[in-house]
Amino acid sequence: MAVRELTITGGEPFARTDILDIIGLCLDNGLRLTVLTSGIVDSALLGHVKQSDVELRLSLDGASEETHDYIRGKGNLKEVLRIAQELRSHSTIRLSAHFTVNRLNLREICRIPSLLDRMEVRELVVSVIKPAGRAKEHPELLIEPELLPLARERIATISSNRRIRWRRYGDKNWSALACPAAFTKCGITPEGNITPCVFLGDGFVGGSIREYSLEHLWRHDDKCRRLRNLSINPDCLGCARLGTHNGGCRARALYHSGSIEDRDPYCCAIRQNSMNESLGVHDG
Repeated sequence: MAVRELTITGGEPFARTDILDIIGLCLDNGLRLTVLTSGIVDSALLGHVKQSDVELRLSLDGASEETHDYIRGKGNLKEVLRIAQELRSHSTIRLSAHFTVNRLNLREICRIPSLLDRMEVRELVVSVIKPAGRAKEHPELLIEPELLPLARERIATISSNRRIRWRRYGDKNWSALACPAAFTKCGITPEGNITPCVFLGDGFVGGSIREYSLEHLWRHDDKCRRLRNLSINPDCLGCARLGTHNGGCRARALYHSGSIEDRDPYCCAIRQNSMNESLGVHDG
């Protein structure tokens, strides 16, 4: 099994007492390693990792302290800025930022380039919040499907900024519902269990790498095999844009309908907006 890339996320990875051992083991085995952090890391620990060949990706949930700290905790944005400044001094580490668009920060998307200038960060990943983890417990953070075209429009605005190196993840599988879960990627929980996708929740947590090899779980675990054998729902099957929109996210389908085989309302919203634009129809 040829695993080439690994992303360590959380929670907060640097809260683990063995995180340096994990990072060292990954690098020793030739993995391209990314660690996502919310900035909760002290200078002493940072000093051990800042000369390593790791991409450290700083989590952003707003362009203002009010919005970002509402999710990450009081004073967290200042810590993110401090870490960015410290890492830019005498460091070989690769530094990037990950901005998650949610209902509260939608109005701040266009302010992200200015925040990146303050951080002296040039690489950016943007994703739209998924109904998992804390977001599932706080639905006020989720973006209504009808607002998705607006979010995409604002994301497109900052993507044209030449000061930013835009990082996109367009990985798909080779089936009609082209979610990459269990095809090109999987997740491992903090307890060591495989999951086709970390956003699918507890119902899709499979066997343990403490009992079986990762390759065995990847090939034979019921949860992974379930994602590889999806039936296409009638709505997606009859969609003329299935080949380009690929059915959307299975985690969103699960959240909104209770089934990973159902339609993703975000994908439907994108399709409807594209149809309206082609017909010259505009809301309002």
